[in-house]
Amino acid sequence: GFIDGPPGADIQKSETGGYVRGSDFIAIVPEGPSAKETATEETATGGASMEDVAVMKSAKNGTSMEDAATKAVSKADTTLPGSIVVYRQRIEQRNKFWQTDILECLPPTEKAFSFSIKAMFNEQMTPIDVAPNAQMIVYLETDKPLPPGSLLRRRV
Repeated sequence: GFIDGPPGADIQKSETGGYVRGSDFIAIVPEGPSAKETATEETATGGASMEDVAVMKSAKNGTSMEDAATKAVSKADTTLPGSIVVYRQRIEQRNKFWQTDILECLPPTEKAFSFSIKAMFNEQMTPIDVAPNAQMIVYLETDKPLPPGSLLRRRV
């Protein structure tokens, strides 16, 4: 045996034995953010919709409607004072979670951080409140980008 003699009665902790987990593994992030958007069109365009901006621009300088819309969207994509940037992120879900959950992101090379979900969508881009199926593709809108290869967890 043991160098200091036989083990005493205080060696084993049977009343607190077992596996105690502090969080649930929720999802993986296979790729970086697919889109960066300004949260509201009003913030980005001063109250005009993106279509209105495109029409005004195309009428003003004789460009096509599509060119004007593309320019309007890219111009609105810049962060303006008082605007909120939202990242749309594709994830692969592993355990059930809700839009109201506060999640933690565990990136492969950075420090872990917490974030809240602004909106959730399924593959057809239909808004959802819960992701119930294993390996479901879910799109999250968050205020922070989630690095590729990150793990997402929820505290229990």
